[in-house]
Amino acid sequence: MLVIIFLVGENGKVYEGRGWNRQAAHSPGWNDDAFGICIMGDFRTASPNEKALNAVQDYYIITHRQSQRPGYTECPGNGTMDVVNKWPRYCSFQNPGTPLDANETLLSLANNFCGKEVPSPSSASTYFITPVILFFLLLIYAL
Repeated sequence: MLVIIFLVGENGKVYEGRGWNRQAAHSPGWNDDAFGICIMGDFRTASPNEKALNAVQDYYIITHRQSQRPGYTECPGNGTMDVVNKWPRYCSFQNPGTPLDANETLLSLANNFCGKEVPSPSSASTYFITPVILFFLLLIYAL
């Protein structure tokens, strides 16, 4: 399955990243199963502005830091983590960094975890979108 990367500007607009017909390369172990969102900027100490944050907060949110083994990356930066971890759709899943069992994927582990931790969506539009998208990674990287 080809998965797309979306880029979000601090103007609140969402842009196509790598393209619809290209293999994603946003997070090792997730590139076949999860969409990626990158808010463009350096958010190691400050958080993205409200327009950018509003563009991405309606989905299960797992950051790049959580998707990888502990200590692999600082992305998306503490400034962003301080904001994102307060969102209602934020999921505290952390890749354990251990080998997976047969027929197990990081996405299946995360979906099971987040399905128990994150409340069901309340709006009809989010309810429709979430099963189709399944999972979003919030990837915020210093450009």
